[in-house]
Amino acid sequence: IAGLLLLFGFGAKAGMFPLHIWLPKAHPVAPAPASALLSGMLTKTGIFGILVVTSNIFLHDVIWGKVILILGIITMLGGAVLAVFSVDLKRTLACSSMSQIGFIIIGVAMTSLLGDHGAIPAYGTVLHMINHTLIKLVLFTSAGVVYQNTHSLDLNKVQGFGRDKTFLKVVFAIAAMGIMGIPGFNGYISKTLLHEGIVEYIHLHHTGVELFKIIEAIFLLSGGFTVAYMTKLFICIFVKDPVVTHHKNPHGYMSKRTAVVLGTVATVISVFGLFPH
Repeated sequence: IAGLLLLFGFGAKAGMFPLHIWLPKAHPVAPAPASALLSGMLTKTGIFGILVVTSNIFLHDVIWGKVILILGIITMLGGAVLAVFSVDLKRTLACSSMSQIGFIIIGVAMTSLLGDHGAIPAYGTVLHMINHTLIKLVLFTSAGVVYQNTHSLDLNKVQGFGRDKTFLKVVFAIAAMGIMGIPGFNGYISKTLLHEGIVEYIHLHHTGVELFKIIEAIFLLSGGFTVAYMTKLFICIFVKDPVVTHHKNPHGYMSKRTAVVLGTVATVISVFGLFPH
């Protein structure tokens, strides 16, 4: 009972199903820097709490591990589906955060279920926490730049805004490929480790692993949805022709400070992908 109460509290902070409702609602109305902190840091404190409770109290508890695993799967797949169907830029990124939190929680669950053999998902869990923080800092700050210039988050209205903005296009693409898990970018490493945690369990347990084979398929499907909604955002903002004439700021579409932050973090994302060790 005490463990479930702790899971309830930390899960609410992390945005885990069924305590995820606040997350897609909070991001669209929060300023871009606040959204970056909410997604990058606040949710990770909840995941860290779940990780600590799991590692120190329920490390070899099969029931506990399966409860977290089921909640992680629903969070991962549910967030991805919501992101695919969203037409609001920041809400799409918020639902994406929910989905990525699900990926991380699955890593926590596999660490618990594998026990002494849980090094692979443990590395993947911590690494994806770091990677997701960096990626969402770039994505939410980029969304803030879009909103600052267009005063809208509706994808039908911001369409084509970044078509002639090479720098914003490049940093957004780097972060997008990171979260999609494209080889050469940081998310590929951590998502591969999380996936290998499921594969490791299937290899170690020759019987009764049918459920985990289904879970592996859902994991890969959710990764496909990630590619779908990030491709949707990139094509909408940076490839399609504008549907309205966007106001041009005579001082530039972003400040130098913002450009330095985006450029620096995008570089780190690339370096972590090329040199994961």
